[in-house]
Amino acid sequence: MGNSALGVASVVVASLVIGLALGAFNGLVVAYGRIEPLIGTFCTSFIFAGSALIILPRPGGSVPDGFAAALTGNWGPLPFSLVLLAAAVLLVWVPVFGSRLGRYITAIGDDPESARISGLPVRRVALASYMLAGLFSAITALFLAAETTSGDPSIGGIYTLNSLAAAVLGGVSLMGGRGTVIGPILGSFVLSIILNALGVFNVSAFWQDFIEGLMLVLGLGGFRVLRAASWLSVLRQ
Repeated sequence: MGNSALGVASVVVASLVIGLALGAFNGLVVAYGRIEPLIGTFCTSFIFAGSALIILPRPGGSVPDGFAAALTGNWGPLPFSLVLLAAAVLLVWVPVFGSRLGRYITAIGDDPESARISGLPVRRVALASYMLAGLFSAITALFLAAETTSGDPSIGGIYTLNSLAAAVLGGVSLMGGRGTVIGPILGSFVLSIILNALGVFNVSAFWQDFIEGLMLVLGLGGFRVLRAASWLSVLRQ
């Protein structure tokens, strides 16, 4: 990044553009390549991770103190990260999901085939949703860089399970069509409290992964029950 304001701003803008571009790549693979979303994004994650290791084989580089303080410091009793999170929600998420695009994303997530029959532009909307995911991933990456004050090509892998668990705890259905923005935010707070408590009581990291996975399985099972007409219909599947 360097120490100049221009250098920092350039890296921030470039990071957001790269996030949008990689999200668009995912969207093209899934929506236009017609590859199963889980498989498609799983494969591209290896492409992205490998590219990161080629660029930076090991943790290195530096982040200016001013940039790190701007994202990890406090504004009175409020942490800057919370203020910026609220700004991201208000400036990006609320306008998008208050628009026609947001309603289309929800409808397609719930039942893409019905949405297609109803005349919704399924592929274009899927592409836009993956680009949004890439944008928010880039924002997250900037926060991680501010916390670690360096570049780390492999740090993101440990957050895969965390992000899924936080989303499920927040009421998001991984089958699509259910969930709000506030839910996963609250879910991430709850998950952080749980993981911190496990750390305080010196619970092994292996058990922490086990508990996160168990919460994810129970959450997914709960959504199947809620979407089904009865317990019997679940047991028949």
